[in-house]
Amino acid sequence: MPRAKAIATIILGSQGIAFIPLAVPSNRPQESIIRIIQDVARVFLWVFTGHTGASLNPASN
Repeated sequence: MPRAKAIATIILGSQGIAFIPLAVPSNRPQESIIRIIQDVARVFLWVFTGHTGASLNPASN
């Protein structure tokens, strides 16, 4: 939930959209802070440049 909430805050907030997150009970462990930071950085890249960063990954070319 923290990763989804962080991404939604940036993406939806950049469009002026308010949201209320609803947690769904799960037995899965929370994602690591590293993963959250990576995805938030990727979202900022997309919001400010319009690029996803996929072209920076040599494995996807």
